[in-house]
Amino acid sequence: MTSTQTPAVASAAAIAARAKARTDAERRPGRIGASIDTFGRTTRLGASALRYAVTDIVSLRFPLREMLSQAWFIITVTAIPGILMAIPFGVIVSTQVGNLVHQLGASSMIGAAWASSSRVRPWPPACCSAARARLRSPPTSAPAPPARRSTRCG
Repeated sequence: MTSTQTPAVASAAAIAARAKARTDAERRPGRIGASIDTFGRTTRLGASALRYAVTDIVSLRFPLREMLSQAWFIITVTAIPGILMAIPFGVIVSTQVGNLVHQLGASSMIGAAWASSSRVRPWPPACCSAARARLRSPPTSAPAPPARRSTRCG
């Protein structure tokens, strides 16, 4: 220890030297080892931040108003613009998909599938006598003249 350093500074320098020696010994070689080291340091940082937050909340020293102010700021500058940017992209994607479906001719197939699945009973209703007569008559080679539909059954 030199005369210009105080004992607290010298002990801090000694702690830093020990930490550097320990860190150099614990390092893993290679890219994967470096990634694991980074993940470990990040996990340690998160755990210590959580420990300090819980300690401050329990001891009633947590700055709740400041935290809410910063959280609102982050929401207004990141989330709201992100949502507002997502709306036009959704419109563009749905329009392009609709155009592609129309070009492929699948829109008529979608309509046909919807129409066939939405019918509960065949037209004309089975109670109409004209419909029963048409169903019983033998098929002819000439097409039948169009029949008038009645709106009443019975």
